[in-house]
Formats: sequence, structure tokens, C-alpha cells
Amino acid sequence: MSEREQEIGLGIVLNKNGEVLIIERAKEEKGGDNVTLSWAFPGGKIEEGETKEIAVQREVYEETGYRIEVVSVISERRHPQFPVYIYYLECKLKDDTRIGSPQDEEIRQMIWVSPSKLDNYFTTDIDKKVAEYLGIR
Repeated sequence: MSEREQEIGLGIVLNKNGEVLIIERAKEEKGGDNVTLSWAFPGGKIEEGETKEIAVQREVYEETGYRIEVVSVISERRHPQFPVYIYYLECKLKDDTRIGSPQDEEIRQMIWVSPSKLDNYFTTDIDKKVAEYLGIR
């Protein structure tokens, strides 16, 4: 990982129905290969002094209102279409109901979706190990 590269932590959160939590960004971001990032797993930048686990807990709560617990690291990689290094963290809900309301104006909406339907939302590459974890590859 280069010094200029931003580190991102993303939470892979499943509910009791086996659906995965995703968010729609209010502002689309353009990446390599002419892809547009509009839907993503919740998460964000790892701030100085934060662990990836703390960052994902904070970001998931800010973006969705759900409190989560990090279980393990599923994967990590340099994203092939954006200049970021991403950690994908397996998370479980602390509570099935939202504790708070989303506090992030960068998020348009959040939804629970069957992992097999992610291709209907994501235009960017899904990490191979994440896809395997979700049972879609």
C-alpha cells in the first residue's frame, strides 16, 4: 500500500434472512474502466488513530443507524477501479432494529438485498473472497 492511498473499511452485514446491507451514495463517484460507484457496502475512511474494526463500526452506524460487531476480516485488496485499499469485514448486527437514524448526508438510502441480487445494484467489481463469503461465486 502506498502512503497516499486511502484506507477504507467496509462492513459486510447480513441479517437473519441472509440479506446483505448496502447503501446508495448521494453522489456518484467515477472510477477506472468508466465505472460509476453509486451502491456499495456501508463503510468508509479509516481515520488516523482508528483500527479498521472501529472505523467500520463507526461508519456503519453513521450511514445506517445499525450497531454492529466486527467478527473477522474477509478480505483486503487494492481496489482495481478506485485508488483505495479496502478491508472487507464480516459483521453481525448487535440488534435487528436500527438504534439510530442515518447521520450521513452522503447516503441516499440503505436497503437489505439478497446477495444473488447484488449485480442489479453494483457496477463495480465485487471482491472474490467477499463473493465467496456471500455464496454468489
